[in-house]
Amino acid sequence: MRPLLKFRILAAVIVLVIGGFTLGNLYAELLRPSPPYSLKTARIPTDGQVASSTLAVKIAPLRTERKADLALALATRALQGKAGFVPDLNQAAVGFRASLVAP
Repeated sequence: MRPLLKFRILAAVIVLVIGGFTLGNLYAELLRPSPPYSLKTARIPTDGQVASSTLAVKIAPLRTERKADLALALATRALQGKAGFVPDLNQAAVGFRASLVAP
């Protein structure tokens, strides 16, 4: 195999990997729910906002601010939810908090 052909194949692979990473991060950025949630403003995130946060974390798993947004959304829903104790929701919030703290 000629060296020029090897270089072109390597360059094409690098461009595809970096391009895929970039498109994934861009898509996750566009999916992110608009403003952060707050206990002070009593704004409980909707199901759609939690779903889009979850999808953004799945698309770009290396972006920790997306995990923090999702943990905040789940914690806000668990703390201010009118339904009281919701085991699945509380476990999801605890699990995402643990994934942020763990190395």
